Amino acid sequence: MCYTFASGAGQTATLVLSGSENACFTIDGVVDCQASYSFETARRTYTVGVFQLFPRTEPETFSLELSIQ
Repeated sequence: MCYTFASGAGQTATLVLSGSENACFTIDGVVDCQASYSFETARRTYTVGVFQLFPRTEPETFSLELSIQ
């Protein structure tokens, strides 16, 4: 699954993935395969991909929380 968000420069974005031990998120050009991550933003749009670490036959539920301050 892919999500996008936009931010201004110099803000702090925090993403937290929960509800699955078999998933991680990647922010294009920022970080790869994390469950929790904070960073200082630039003025741009970011793409966040959520991926399963190991294939499963059934879908898994998860929550992805984003805060920008």
